[in-house]
Amino acid sequence: MKNYLKPKGQGLHYTDEGLKLIELIISQMNNRRLSNSGLPMVKDRACLYLEVQRLLMGPSNYENRNGRIWIISQNKFLIEGIRKEVQLIDDQGNILKTFKSLTDCAKFLGVAKSTVSDRLKNNHYFKFENKLVKLFRA
Repeated sequence: MKNYLKPKGQGLHYTDEGLKLIELIISQMNNRRLSNSGLPMVKDRACLYLEVQRLLMGPSNYENRNGRIWIISQNKFLIEGIRKEVQLIDDQGNILKTFKSLTDCAKFLGVAKSTVSDRLKNNHYFKFENKLVKLFRA
C-alpha cells in the first residue's frame, strides 16, 4: 500500500493528528508542478516523510472485536455496510472456502460479481469443479 494511504488503512484519519497529517500530504501533492513551480515548498519533504513514518509506526486506531472493526479514538464500531464474508459450501454442508467479499468470491469462481449476488439471493446449488455447491453469507 502506498504510504499516503496507510494512515487511512490504520484508521488514523479518525484522529486529529492523523487527519492533520493527511491534509498536509494533500497540500503538498501539487508542489513543484509547472503551474506553481515558482512558489516555495510549504513543508520540507524529508520532514513530512519523517512525520508520516512516526505516525505509521504507532499503533493502529482499529481494533478487531468479534470480527467487527472498533475505532478506538471514536469509541464506536466502523459501519461498513453489508460487507460480510461469503462461504462456498458443498451439498454436505462442508465449508470449502471463505471469501472476504463478493468480488473475491467472483474472481475465484470466474464469474461476475452480480452472478455471485444472484446465487446468494437464490440460495440454489450449482456445479463447481464437479461438486454441487452453494454460497452462504457468513
